[in-house]
Amino acid sequence: MNPSDKPDLTVAICTRNPRRDYLDLVLMALSKQTLSVERWELLLVDNASAVSLRETVDLGWHPRARHVFEARVGFYPAKHRAIREAVGEIMVYVDDDNVLDPNYLQTALGLFGSNPRFGCVSGTQRPEYEIQPPAWFRGEYESWIAVRSIKRDLFSNFWHPMSEPCGAGMVVRRNLILPIAIRSENNNQSLFERRLGVRPAAGEDVEFSHAALDAGFFVGQTPSLRLTHLIASSRLDERYLFGLYRNSIATGRWLSARRAKGRVISMSFREALKELMKLLFKDRIGRRLAWERLMAFLIARRAYRAWLKDA
Repeated sequence: MNPSDKPDLTVAICTRNPRRDYLDLVLMALSKQTLSVERWELLLVDNASAVSLRETVDLGWHPRARHVFEARVGFYPAKHRAIREAVGEIMVYVDDDNVLDPNYLQTALGLFGSNPRFGCVSGTQRPEYEIQPPAWFRGEYESWIAVRSIKRDLFSNFWHPMSEPCGAGMVVRRNLILPIAIRSENNNQSLFERRLGVRPAAGEDVEFSHAALDAGFFVGQTPSLRLTHLIASSRLDERYLFGLYRNSIATGRWLSARRAKGRVISMSFREALKELMKLLFKDRIGRRLAWERLMAFLIARRAYRAWLKDA
Protein backbone atom coordinates (compact mmCIF):
# COMPACT_ATOMS: atom_id res chain seq x y z
CA MET A 1 0.00 0.00 0.00
CA ASN A 2 1.23 3.45 -0.90
CA PRO A 3 0.48 5.70 2.13
CA SER A 4 -0.16 8.60 -0.25
CA ASP A 5 -3.03 6.76 -1.94
CA LYS A 6 -6.34 8.31 -1.04
CA PRO A 7 -8.85 5.97 0.63
CA ASP A 8 -12.25 5.57 -1.00
CA LEU A 9 -14.16 5.69 2.25
CA THR A 10 -13.88 7.13 5.77
CA VAL A 11 -15.42 5.48 8.83
CA ALA A 12 -16.01 7.92 11.70
CA ILE A 13 -16.78 6.90 15.27
CA CYS A 14 -17.66 9.93 17.41
CA THR A 15 -17.76 9.19 21.12
CA ARG A 16 -17.46 10.65 24.61
CA ASN A 17 -16.72 8.38 27.59
CA PRO A 18 -17.80 5.29 25.65
CA ARG A 19 -18.87 2.06 27.23
CA ARG A 20 -15.75 0.04 26.53
CA ASP A 21 -17.35 -3.37 26.09
CA TYR A 22 -19.60 -1.86 23.41
CA LEU A 23 -16.78 0.07 21.72
CA ASP A 24 -14.62 -3.04 21.64
CA LEU A 25 -17.39 -4.93 19.81
CA VAL A 26 -17.76 -2.04 17.35
CA LEU A 27 -14.02 -2.07 16.58
CA MET A 28 -13.92 -5.86 16.35
CA ALA A 29 -16.68 -5.78 13.73
CA LEU A 30 -14.74 -3.15 11.77
CA SER A 31 -11.61 -5.29 11.89
CA LYS A 32 -13.58 -8.09 10.18
CA GLN A 33 -14.89 -6.04 7.27
CA THR A 34 -14.57 -7.65 3.84
CA LEU A 35 -13.43 -4.35 2.32
CA SER A 36 -9.64 -4.19 2.36
CA VAL A 37 -8.22 -1.75 4.93
CA GLU A 38 -6.21 -0.14 2.12
CA ARG A 39 -9.48 1.24 0.77
CA TRP A 40 -10.84 2.92 3.90
CA GLU A 41 -9.65 5.00 6.81
CA LEU A 42 -10.86 4.96 10.41
CA LEU A 43 -11.30 8.07 12.57
CA LEU A 44 -11.96 7.66 16.28
CA VAL A 45 -13.13 11.09 17.39
CA ASP A 46 -12.70 11.51 21.14
CA ASN A 47 -15.14 14.20 22.28
CA ALA A 48 -13.23 15.19 25.44
CA SER A 49 -13.59 11.87 27.25
CA ALA A 50 -12.57 11.79 30.91
CA VAL A 51 -9.89 9.24 30.01
CA SER A 52 -8.11 9.86 26.72
CA LEU A 53 -9.00 7.28 24.10
CA ARG A 54 -5.64 7.81 22.45
CA GLU A 55 -4.06 6.31 25.55
CA THR A 56 -6.51 3.45 26.03
CA VAL A 57 -7.77 2.33 22.62
CA ASP A 58 -5.32 0.57 20.31
CA LEU A 59 -5.97 1.17 16.60
CA GLY A 60 -2.71 -0.42 15.51
CA TRP A 61 -4.53 -3.16 13.58
CA HIS A 62 -5.58 -0.58 10.96
CA PRO A 63 -2.85 1.14 8.89
CA ARG A 64 -5.14 4.08 8.10
CA ALA A 65 -6.58 4.64 11.58
CA ARG A 66 -6.28 7.97 13.38
CA HIS A 67 -7.21 9.28 16.80
CA VAL A 68 -8.84 12.72 16.61
CA PHE A 69 -9.58 14.91 19.63
CA GLU A 70 -12.50 17.37 19.68
CA ALA A 71 -12.59 19.61 22.75
CA ARG A 72 -16.01 21.15 22.13
CA VAL A 73 -18.39 18.87 23.98
CA GLY A 74 -21.38 17.88 21.89
CA PHE A 75 -22.44 15.21 19.48
CA TYR A 76 -22.45 17.53 16.49
CA PRO A 77 -19.12 19.30 17.03
CA ALA A 78 -17.63 15.80 17.03
CA LYS A 79 -19.46 14.79 13.84
CA HIS A 80 -18.45 18.02 12.13
CA ARG A 81 -14.83 17.54 13.17
CA ALA A 82 -14.93 14.12 11.53
CA ILE A 83 -16.12 15.71 8.28
CA ARG A 84 -13.25 18.19 8.29
CA GLU A 85 -10.69 15.48 9.09
CA ALA A 86 -11.94 12.87 6.61
CA VAL A 87 -10.02 12.02 3.47
CA GLY A 88 -12.45 9.61 1.82
CA GLU A 89 -15.16 10.93 -0.50
CA ILE A 90 -17.71 8.62 1.12
CA MET A 91 -18.29 8.79 4.89
CA VAL A 92 -19.84 6.13 7.11
CA TYR A 93 -20.92 7.29 10.57
CA VAL A 94 -20.71 4.46 13.09
CA ASP A 95 -22.01 5.13 16.59
CA ASP A 96 -20.09 3.65 19.52
CA ASP A 97 -22.83 1.00 19.87
CA ASN A 98 -23.17 0.03 16.17
CA VAL A 99 -21.84 -3.41 15.21
CA LEU A 100 -21.62 -3.56 11.42
CA ASP A 101 -22.21 -6.73 9.45
CA PRO A 102 -18.95 -7.89 7.79
CA ASN A 103 -19.93 -6.69 4.30
CA TYR A 104 -21.24 -3.26 5.38
CA LEU A 105 -18.40 -1.14 4.03
CA GLN A 106 -18.06 -3.17 0.84
CA THR A 107 -21.79 -2.82 0.22
CA ALA A 108 -21.77 0.92 0.99
CA LEU A 109 -18.93 1.58 -1.44
CA GLY A 110 -20.61 -0.52 -4.12
CA LEU A 111 -23.92 1.29 -3.69
CA PHE A 112 -22.41 4.73 -4.06
CA GLY A 113 -20.07 3.65 -6.84
CA SER A 114 -22.85 2.22 -8.99
CA ASN A 115 -25.36 4.97 -8.12
CA PRO A 116 -23.64 8.36 -8.52
CA ARG A 117 -26.85 10.20 -7.57
CA PHE A 118 -27.08 8.55 -4.14
CA GLY A 119 -26.28 11.17 -1.53
CA CYS A 120 -27.25 9.81 1.89
CA VAL A 121 -28.30 6.25 2.79
CA SER A 122 -28.83 4.00 5.82
CA GLY A 123 -30.14 0.48 6.33
CA THR A 124 -31.50 -2.05 8.79
CA GLN A 125 -30.62 -1.65 12.48
CA ARG A 126 -31.35 -4.75 14.52
CA PRO A 127 -31.68 -4.23 18.29
CA GLU A 128 -29.69 -6.09 20.89
CA TYR A 129 -31.19 -5.01 24.20
CA GLU A 130 -29.31 -5.18 27.48
CA ILE A 131 -32.68 -5.50 29.21
CA GLN A 132 -36.13 -6.02 27.76
CA PRO A 133 -37.79 -2.73 26.80
CA PRO A 134 -41.25 -1.79 28.12
CA ALA A 135 -43.96 -3.88 26.47
CA TRP A 136 -45.66 -0.82 24.96
CA PHE A 137 -42.42 0.25 23.27
CA ARG A 138 -41.75 -2.83 21.16
CA GLY A 139 -42.54 -2.54 17.49
CA GLU A 140 -44.33 0.74 16.84
CA TYR A 141 -42.00 3.05 18.78
CA GLU A 142 -38.60 1.39 18.45
CA SER A 143 -37.58 3.70 15.62
CA TRP A 144 -37.09 6.42 18.27
CA ILE A 145 -33.81 4.75 19.24
CA ALA A 146 -32.61 3.81 15.73
CA VAL A 147 -34.20 0.38 15.40
CA ARG A 148 -35.41 -0.21 11.86
CA SER A 149 -36.20 -3.27 9.78
CA ILE A 150 -35.98 -2.35 6.10
CA LYS A 151 -37.58 -4.89 3.77
CA ARG A 152 -37.05 -3.19 0.39
CA ASP A 153 -35.19 -0.29 -1.14
CA LEU A 154 -36.80 3.06 -0.28
CA PHE A 155 -35.26 5.99 -2.18
CA SER A 156 -36.47 9.42 -3.22
CA ASN A 157 -35.14 12.77 -4.43
CA PHE A 158 -37.69 14.62 -2.28
CA TRP A 159 -38.38 14.46 1.43
CA HIS A 160 -40.53 11.52 2.53
CA PRO A 161 -40.61 9.82 5.95
CA MET A 162 -40.22 6.36 4.41
CA SER A 163 -36.94 7.27 2.74
CA GLU A 164 -35.46 9.39 5.56
CA PRO A 165 -32.04 7.89 6.45
CA CYS A 166 -31.09 7.13 10.04
CA GLY A 167 -27.93 8.45 11.67
CA ALA A 168 -26.80 5.00 12.83
CA GLY A 169 -24.58 3.63 10.07
CA MET A 170 -25.35 6.60 7.80
CA VAL A 171 -23.44 6.66 4.50
CA VAL A 172 -23.08 10.12 2.95
CA ARG A 173 -21.01 11.92 0.36
CA ARG A 174 -18.55 14.17 2.18
CA ASN A 175 -18.73 17.06 -0.28
CA LEU A 176 -22.46 17.45 0.42
CA ILE A 177 -22.05 17.94 4.16
CA LEU A 178 -18.67 19.69 4.31
CA PRO A 179 -20.31 23.17 4.12
CA ILE A 180 -22.35 22.31 7.24
CA ALA A 181 -19.18 21.44 9.14
CA ILE A 182 -17.40 24.59 7.97
CA ARG A 183 -20.31 26.83 9.00
CA SER A 184 -20.42 25.30 12.47
CA GLU A 185 -16.67 25.31 13.11
CA ASN A 186 -16.75 28.39 15.31
CA ASN A 187 -19.93 27.49 17.18
CA ASN A 188 -19.92 25.68 20.51
CA GLN A 189 -23.31 24.10 19.91
CA SER A 190 -25.20 22.78 16.92
CA LEU A 191 -27.73 24.97 15.20
CA PHE A 192 -30.48 22.87 16.73
CA GLU A 193 -29.14 23.02 20.26
CA ARG A 194 -28.75 26.80 20.04
CA ARG A 195 -32.25 27.36 18.73
CA LEU A 196 -34.26 24.65 20.44
CA GLY A 197 -32.52 24.82 23.80
CA VAL A 198 -32.55 21.01 23.96
CA ARG A 199 -30.45 18.22 22.57
CA PRO A 200 -32.25 17.39 19.33
CA ALA A 201 -33.12 13.91 18.15
CA ALA A 202 -31.29 13.34 14.87
CA GLY A 203 -31.48 17.01 13.93
CA GLU A 204 -28.13 17.23 12.21
CA ASP A 205 -28.60 13.81 10.63
CA VAL A 206 -31.79 15.15 9.07
CA GLU A 207 -29.85 18.19 7.89
CA PHE A 208 -27.31 15.88 6.22
CA SER A 209 -30.05 14.19 4.21
CA HIS A 210 -31.65 17.54 3.39
CA ALA A 211 -28.30 18.80 2.11
CA ALA A 212 -28.24 15.83 -0.28
CA LEU A 213 -31.80 16.53 -1.45
CA ASP A 214 -31.07 20.23 -1.94
CA ALA A 215 -28.14 19.29 -4.18
CA GLY A 216 -30.37 17.06 -6.33
CA PHE A 217 -29.27 13.70 -4.91
CA PHE A 218 -31.33 10.76 -3.74
CA VAL A 219 -31.62 9.69 -0.11
CA GLY A 220 -33.00 6.46 1.24
CA GLN A 221 -32.87 3.21 3.12
CA THR A 222 -31.84 -0.22 1.87
CA PRO A 223 -31.93 -3.73 3.38
CA SER A 224 -28.49 -4.43 1.91
CA LEU A 225 -26.86 -2.39 4.72
CA ARG A 226 -27.24 -4.17 8.05
CA LEU A 227 -25.94 -3.57 11.57
CA THR A 228 -26.71 -4.53 15.16
CA HIS A 229 -27.55 -1.70 17.53
CA LEU A 230 -26.44 -2.41 21.10
CA ILE A 231 -28.95 -0.73 23.38
CA ALA A 232 -28.00 -0.11 27.00
CA SER A 233 -30.57 -0.28 29.79
CA SER A 234 -30.29 3.47 30.42
CA ARG A 235 -31.81 4.18 27.02
CA LEU A 236 -34.98 2.29 27.92
CA ASP A 237 -35.97 4.46 30.85
CA GLU A 238 -39.39 6.01 30.12
CA ARG A 239 -38.23 9.51 30.99
CA TYR A 240 -35.43 9.23 28.45
CA LEU A 241 -37.70 7.75 25.78
CA PHE A 242 -40.41 10.37 26.05
CA GLY A 243 -37.83 13.16 26.13
CA LEU A 244 -36.33 11.75 22.95
CA TYR A 245 -39.76 11.69 21.34
CA ARG A 246 -40.49 15.30 22.35
CA ASN A 247 -37.17 16.55 21.03
CA SER A 248 -37.62 14.63 17.78
CA ILE A 249 -41.02 16.22 17.16
CA ALA A 250 -39.70 19.69 18.02
CA THR A 251 -36.71 19.28 15.71
CA GLY A 252 -38.93 18.07 12.88
CA ARG A 253 -41.35 20.99 13.21
CA TRP A 254 -38.53 23.52 13.36
CA LEU A 255 -36.77 22.04 10.34
CA SER A 256 -39.95 21.86 8.26
CA ALA A 257 -40.81 25.49 8.95
CA ARG A 258 -37.27 26.65 8.21
CA ARG A 259 -37.12 24.75 4.91
CA ALA A 260 -40.58 25.95 3.87
CA LYS A 261 -39.63 29.53 4.77
CA GLY A 262 -42.93 29.94 6.55
CA ARG A 263 -43.53 32.83 8.90
CA VAL A 264 -44.95 30.91 11.86
CA ILE A 265 -45.18 27.47 13.40
CA SER A 266 -48.86 27.08 14.11
CA MET A 267 -51.33 24.48 15.29
CA SER A 268 -54.81 24.47 13.79
CA PHE A 269 -57.90 24.40 15.98
CA ARG A 270 -58.67 20.91 14.70
CA GLU A 271 -55.17 19.65 15.49
CA ALA A 272 -55.26 21.17 18.97
CA LEU A 273 -58.69 19.67 19.63
CA LYS A 274 -57.48 16.21 18.59
CA GLU A 275 -54.55 16.41 20.97
CA LEU A 276 -56.83 17.62 23.77
CA MET A 277 -59.17 14.68 23.23
CA LYS A 278 -56.22 12.30 23.41
CA LEU A 279 -55.08 13.95 26.64
CA LEU A 280 -58.51 13.33 28.12
CA PHE A 281 -59.50 9.93 26.78
CA LYS A 282 -56.49 7.91 25.61
CA ASP A 283 -54.66 5.30 27.68
CA ARG A 284 -51.56 6.24 29.70
CA ILE A 285 -49.16 6.05 26.75
CA GLY A 286 -51.51 7.88 24.41
CA ARG A 287 -51.97 10.69 26.93
CA ARG A 288 -48.23 11.01 27.45
CA LEU A 289 -47.53 11.12 23.71
CA ALA A 290 -50.16 13.83 23.22
CA TRP A 291 -48.59 15.87 26.02
CA GLU A 292 -45.10 15.54 24.53
CA ARG A 293 -46.36 16.62 21.10
CA LEU A 294 -47.89 19.74 22.62
CA MET A 295 -44.65 20.53 24.46
CA ALA A 296 -42.70 19.96 21.24
CA PHE A 297 -44.93 22.44 19.43
CA LEU A 298 -44.22 25.11 22.05
CA ILE A 299 -40.46 24.45 21.98
CA ALA A 300 -40.33 24.58 18.17
CA ARG A 301 -42.47 27.73 17.95
CA ARG A 302 -40.29 29.58 20.45
CA ALA A 303 -37.11 28.52 18.65
CA TYR A 304 -38.45 29.42 15.23
CA ARG A 305 -39.51 32.88 16.36
CA ALA A 306 -36.00 33.48 17.67
CA TRP A 307 -34.54 32.27 14.37
CA LEU A 308 -36.80 34.61 12.36
CA LYS A 309 -35.74 37.53 14.53
CA ASP A 310 -32.07 36.85 13.79
CA ALA A 311 -32.49 35.92 10.14
